[in-house]
Parts: sequence; C-alpha cells; structure tokens
Amino acid sequence: MDRLAIDRARFFGEMKRREIGCSVHFIPIRLHPYYRKTLGLRDPCTEALAEYPRLLSLPLYSKMTDEDVERVIEAVRDIVVRNSVRQMVAFDVLEAASVVEAGD
Repeated sequence: MDRLAIDRARFFGEMKRREIGCSVHFIPIRLHPYYRKTLGLRDPCTEALAEYPRLLSLPLYSKMTDEDVERVIEAVRDIVVRNSVRQMVAFDVLEAASVVEAGD
C-alpha cells in the first residue's frame, strides 16, 4: 500500500465499486475492545500495529472459479496501475510541463 497514492479505505472502495469484497486481514490484539477493556496490557507487537493499516484480505473461497480469480487479479492490477505513486509523479510532471508550454 505504501507504493500507492491511495489508502486502504480507498482501495476497499475501488474493489467494492467493482463488486469485489475485501476484508481487514487482521486487527492487532490491542485494538480489540475486549482486550482493551479486560486486559489493559501494553501490546509488545509494535510491528503488527504498524502494518495493520496496510493489510487487507482479497476474496478466497472454495467455490471461486478461474474467472473469479482472474476478475480479482485484474481489479487489483487496475487499481494499482491507476493509483501508483510513480503514476501520480509521472502525471504531475506531464501536467507541469503542459502548464509551462501553455505559458510560452
């Protein structure tokens, strides 16, 4: 996700728009309400907490057809290509160049 110009919520939205359901891969234990209320312990898993906003689960179920798998793959590829940081930087450079040309 750090190579994308969008966050996980926007990625979810893009997948939902394509009628493909995703889910949160895991929730760090310290963020679970039960853990916070009853244990109140400090979470030693700081790396898990840092990775949490970047992770999601793609559809995976036994009745997925090859076509279903291809549809998910194509959706992910399309979202990544359209929202890659490199793509955005290249777009910004091209846009800046066109502004400079227009000003000449």
